[in-house]
Amino acid sequence: MGKDNQTRERLLFLAKKEFLRRGFQKVSMRDISAVTGMALGNIYYYYKTKDELFRDILHPVLLQIQAFIDSHNTTSKLNTHFFEVEHDGDAILWHFSPLVSKNCDDLHLLFFGSRGSSFENYSEILIQKFTDMGMEYIRRMKEIYPNINSNIDPFFMHVYAAIQVSVIKEFIHHRKIPKDKLQTFSETYSSYTKAGWKYLMRV
Repeated sequence: MGKDNQTRERLLFLAKKEFLRRGFQKVSMRDISAVTGMALGNIYYYYKTKDELFRDILHPVLLQIQAFIDSHNTTSKLNTHFFEVEHDGDAILWHFSPLVSKNCDDLHLLFFGSRGSSFENYSEILIQKFTDMGMEYIRRMKEIYPNINSNIDPFFMHVYAAIQVSVIKEFIHHRKIPKDKLQTFSETYSSYTKAGWKYLMRV
């Protein structure tokens, strides 16, 4: 890694710690200069705005979230197997749990420390992404299994997506809860939601 990249990585690391401690809105570029020991001009060499710096800090976890969304409706998951086993790894919450455990700080910053940044309304963005993902899943399942009920109201899917995002945020907020307790909750919640979708889709 070159000196320039090392400087950038150090800047990202220390800025992230300050954002985690105080939240995006309460941290200024001068604060970042103070905690990093870098002159303001040097920081602006790398990032024109505080928001640009913040976006770069969160970029890796955003890529992981998008990868999860992109993988949800792949061909291997478009089947009724999900409804036939008690606990299935394809459930949204189950799949998201490892991402939470590996990226606690980044996700906490994204959902609870981003006020005043371009990610301030990220929860709403994710709800819409989950809504679109769900409606596309229903549409594609109907193509494969013509007998299922695909008449799912988009507003219902939106509310369901909002619940999913709220539960994920609770996981992030209570990230210090023992892993076995979170897994037990994931299994229980998965069974609960699966029964509802099985009824609605008439699988």
